[in-house]
Amino acid sequence: MFKNILVRDVHPTIFEISMQFLKYLKSISAVLLLVCVANIGNTAVTITINDVEYNYTNTPRLADVLAPIALKEPWYWPASRLYRINQYQYEIEQKRAEILGMIEQIKLDATVQMHTSLDTLAIHITGWQLAQPIPIPIDYDQARLKPSTNPSFESGNYILNLVTRNQSLHLSGLINKEATIAAPIQCSGTFFNHITKLNFASKDFVYVIQPTGKIKKLGIAYWNRECRSLMPGSQIIVPIHEPLFFSIFRKLNEAVVQLATYRIIK
Repeated sequence: MFKNILVRDVHPTIFEISMQFLKYLKSISAVLLLVCVANIGNTAVTITINDVEYNYTNTPRLADVLAPIALKEPWYWPASRLYRINQYQYEIEQKRAEILGMIEQIKLDATVQMHTSLDTLAIHITGWQLAQPIPIPIDYDQARLKPSTNPSFESGNYILNLVTRNQSLHLSGLINKEATIAAPIQCSGTFFNHITKLNFASKDFVYVIQPTGKIKKLGIAYWNRECRSLMPGSQIIVPIHEPLFFSIFRKLNEAVVQLATYRIIK
């Protein structure tokens, strides 16, 4: 699995590029904050709903935001999510950079085959759109009927993703290419055991991240196989194998899955 030869590349790594981006992001964060403050007199709340921007001069409630589009499609509310673009964006990007740094650390003593798998994982993670999720139920009828489920938006920028009900799952992790797939009709553990994975992917389990942000492990090996029905819109993360005496692989898996809870799925 490992080797003691350190291969140095004259080209910048994904981690180095990420750190340069973080420095840039930090340098402009103060400017963005001043711009937001300057514009707050004109627009208190901006919400991008399925790539369409809505501006409010006041602070609307959830039912007010959903009213214009609630009946346009048969939305599947449990899989719909709200995100906020705010001062925590830099911290979220730091989490991504830390994971990319961890991958580079593992690669120092890794085989060529593991390099390839880790590089692919890093490419997936680098391409994720991330934001701070707001853990509130998105449901138009409930928002209209119950004041407790009809919160008011604070001033700021938001992303609201509404989805129709389907049986799609979003596959990522140690696979060659990220994909949106139909939820399996047969035993889910058996299905994910047979999908094509990269070298060093776990053969024992995958992670399931529900649209609510809840994380579960799904056994897929012959000895721990589970036949669960999976919530539509869930992410499936194929983790790296966790050797017994190398805790860094477990830490990498846990960090990747936690980062995926910030991921905006469209």
